[in-house]
Amino acid sequence: MGSKKKSQKKKKKAKKKRLNILFRKSHKGKDVKIYFKPYDFDDDITNSTTKDYIVWADGAVILKTDDLKKAEDEYTKQCEKYYDDVHGRFAIGRHALVDGVVKTIGEEI
Repeated sequence: MGSKKKSQKKKKKAKKKRLNILFRKSHKGKDVKIYFKPYDFDDDITNSTTKDYIVWADGAVILKTDDLKKAEDEYTKQCEKYYDDVHGRFAIGRHALVDGVVKTIGEEI
C-alpha cells in the first residue's frame, strides 16, 4: 500500500512540472503568442485543456480553438494592433520558424 501512495504523489508532481508548448510568438517582443497542447495555465481559466490551441495576448487568453487556421488568424489580428509588418499565417516554403518566431525566408534572423 505504501508504494501506491508514492506513485500517486509522483503523478501529482509530474503534472505540476508540465510546460506550455509555444507554437508562435510576436517577432517584435509583444505579449502575443499561440500555445498548443499540452499547456498549463492558472486554475481560473476554465476548461483550458479542452482545446488544441490557445491564443494569448496582453496577459489573457483571447481564443481557445481546435483549428490552427482560426488561431493564426486571431494571432495575426492581435499583432496588427501593434505593428503593420505582420507575417500572417505560417506558410511552408515562404516562412521559417526560428525560436517560435516566423521569419520570411531570406529575412535576416
